[in-house]
Amino acid sequence: MLPWDERYIQTETIAGRPGAFLEENRGPRIETDRIKHTQPPTAAYFDRPSDIVIDPSLSLTNENTLFILDQFNHRLMRLTASCSQACENGGVCVAPETCQCAAGWSGQDCTRPLCDRECPDRSMCVAPNVCACVPGYSNTDGSQIFQENPYESYATANDGADLVSTGVVASTMSDTCMTPLCVQDCINGNCYLPDSCACDAGWFGTNCTVPVCSQTCGNGGNCTNPDTCSCPAEWEGIDCRTPTCTQTCLNGGVCTAPNTCTCPREWSGYDCRYPVCEQGRFLKHGPSALDTDTLDGIGKARGDTYFKGEATEKSWQQYVPCQYDIWCLETNGFDCVQQERETTLLDIANGPSHRSKTGFKDYPGRCFWLELEPGARVPFQRVDQYGGIQPHWRYPPINEYGWDGMNEWSSPNTSLLDRQVVLVELRDIVQGPYVCANGGDCTSPGYCECPKEDWIGKMKRMQLFLLLLLLLLCTLRVFVSSFVNQVFFSFCLFFASFLC
Repeated sequence: MLPWDERYIQTETIAGRPGAFLEENRGPRIETDRIKHTQPPTAAYFDRPSDIVIDPSLSLTNENTLFILDQFNHRLMRLTASCSQACENGGVCVAPETCQCAAGWSGQDCTRPLCDRECPDRSMCVAPNVCACVPGYSNTDGSQIFQENPYESYATANDGADLVSTGVVASTMSDTCMTPLCVQDCINGNCYLPDSCACDAGWFGTNCTVPVCSQTCGNGGNCTNPDTCSCPAEWEGIDCRTPTCTQTCLNGGVCTAPNTCTCPREWSGYDCRYPVCEQGRFLKHGPSALDTDTLDGIGKARGDTYFKGEATEKSWQQYVPCQYDIWCLETNGFDCVQQERETTLLDIANGPSHRSKTGFKDYPGRCFWLELEPGARVPFQRVDQYGGIQPHWRYPPINEYGWDGMNEWSSPNTSLLDRQVVLVELRDIVQGPYVCANGGDCTSPGYCECPKEDWIGKMKRMQLFLLLLLLLLCTLRVFVSSFVNQVFFSFCLFFASFLC
């Protein structure tokens, strides 16, 4: 094939648009195909090339070209060498799939930089004779890019578009790229590996903001600082397992749950202030407690020199054993059989507005768990780590909650026994003192003070009986010797004065 003179290559074009359905620009050349082409010539679809000019002795480069005369499409195309990957950084496609790279670059697509000297540890060549720290590390001066010959530190500027010298020049770069970088701030620690914080003692977490408590925080408490629990208002102590009572527990009473005093059996009341007389009965506060009429034979909480009744009915919310009515039947407690000692079951306050007080974020049900100190002696049923529950006892034995059960509090290793878990409910309990019959006052445990003008109690009757017996014995002293008579008479006078 004779070579064409590029200066004299000519083509002709007509109007038309790509995308039309006609196959030839001038309409069908075959008579039978004319019915298939209904669009006008202005909408003709350009077709295939008709002639190609090739010099078989040449290969395509960026200078040696191939001309294609696309007669049916009415255009002339010129082709050069083709590289499927773009030749980057000033490279040129000089042959099919072959890039000729600019100085300082190499690789199939001219994207691999060349450095005359080896880059230091934790760095890599990122441009001709330019080293940069690998991601996650920087230089000791905070820069991340440095150039060779000599090594001079640079920092990026203008969002990475420019390099600005930091003025640090070193003959050796043994200390380059030694500073790890963390995307997060290590609040209570330091960055010791890329994106990894080494936390100070008492902290952990990705940015060292989560405190660590060596103790567990009970009853809704939270670990807010190292070894520090922030407790709900009704709890205190290092682990929030010591209840708080707004009242003072008197007469040997102990605060065993929030605002709950557990009293010795001889004392009663929300703060253990009222003595218990088992020969008397419970009398609730209110108008009846002030009634001085003793004709009905019922004792009132008023005396000449002693008064404990109050005019207004009062009650107190406190924690009691779960299923309190059944507990009363099974323990046969004296306070449980008092007719006027009424109780009302309550729901424990819970939710976001009450959690800071009670520690409950959700409703726990009628009976719920409280966590107490390991040595606490309380009248509540204990729950063990396996879900076992003690029977109803007035004072059940101590049973610490173990670490080896299958529950959310279990520990994978042997751990200290740091709590008792008890089962309780909340009730509103009517308050009042114990009184004795016929207007007598219960002034101390088991002791009734009777109206002097009308009644004497059993202790007074016993005293009178012993006094009469002593007088009888004293009259018999005439039958003994004078020495014994004198000693016995002195004893009679002393004992009579004691009884009186």
